Amino acid sequence: MSLQLPSWFSTLPLKNAGTLRPDYWASTSRAFPRMPVTPDLPLHRTILAFDFGRRRIGVAVGQDVTGSASPLGVVANRADGVDHAAIAALIKEWCPTGIVVGMPSHADGSRSEMQEPVEAFIEELRR
Repeated sequence: MSLQLPSWFSTLPLKNAGTLRPDYWASTSRAFPRMPVTPDLPLHRTILAFDFGRRRIGVAVGQDVTGSASPLGVVANRADGVDHAAIAALIKEWCPTGIVVGMPSHADGSRSEMQEPVEAFIEELRR
């Protein structure tokens, strides 16, 4: 099948042009292969990060739009433990798609004495 080109159409070969494919209305570059399955992820993900301490909890937020993380401040623990209302307010304000809690360990990878309180904090967050 031969393609009839208008008289004004240039037939000079260009170094950066591909071959004319008259049977296709669109083309796809081999550099960008079709993905078999693309997961449905939110367009913008926000992660809240907590650094648990006995007296206070450090809080930071990370966003994949900017590819960065920023400190939000600290939540002071009360005499009876974690200030759950302040943590809940942060979660409500930022609506994170994920939460990260730092897990302390010794330099050799062994358990730290802080791991048990951190694990308890994680369980409280899950509720």
